[in-house]
Amino acid sequence: TLYRFFWSEFCDWYLETRKATLAQTGAGKSNILAVTDFVLSHVLRLLHPFLPFITEELWRGMGYAGDMPADQGGKTIMFAPWPKSLGDDFKSHYGLDESQERLIELRNAFIVQGRNLRRTANIPANKKVKFIFQPAQPIVPEDVEILKLLLGAGAIEIAPNFQPGKHILSIRHEFGALYLPVEGLVDIAAERGRLEKAREKIQAEIAKVSQKLADPHFTGKVPAAVLEEHETRLRQRRNELAATEAGVKALSD
Repeated sequence: TLYRFFWSEFCDWYLETRKATLAQTGAGKSNILAVTDFVLSHVLRLLHPFLPFITEELWRGMGYAGDMPADQGGKTIMFAPWPKSLGDDFKSHYGLDESQERLIELRNAFIVQGRNLRRTANIPANKKVKFIFQPAQPIVPEDVEILKLLLGAGAIEIAPNFQPGKHILSIRHEFGALYLPVEGLVDIAAERGRLEKAREKIQAEIAKVSQKLADPHFTGKVPAAVLEEHETRLRQRRNELAATEAGVKALSD
């Protein structure tokens, strides 16, 4: 859980979404640095029982030992207070609530699906493309910039009444709808052919896994972890199939 939080939620999402602000000056940058300082100091404490030597070195090297009284981590991380869950007063003071957390989760899931549009069309991640966005609710400029940054977009057009035409890949999500026009970006016929072949391969994999899961001799003998792995693989392949079929349809004349 701690590993997932640090690498996924903090590094992959929080720091990535704040890169643009970190390049600026002012209160926004100061707030991000304060949050980063807070998170790192608490993560080091939580990791210390498992990685005592490296966390002690980082605690000193990052300046935490010099910022605290001797009996609260000033001499060693071993004396630093153990992290506690945030109280209601703390959350209220900083405007933290479940609705904000839910909105961020929706935005991040939306970005993941938007990135998958690129993969469907075989567009390199470093190629700047234009997306068209229909937000499901009012959206602040900061979130538009975050979408642009993490989708690798050259531009994002906000178009509440957009009606997609041919050769436009799309996703529809609780956060909104996202469209990627691919005319002129890829060879339409070649990409459609590639997706049709990919669809056949995915369908074969789905049939193979489904056959195993329908066999009581298999499901009754394998460990629960293996069974769960096959069920997860089946869900993933079905999601891939849906995205691939949508791509084939979008690239059809």
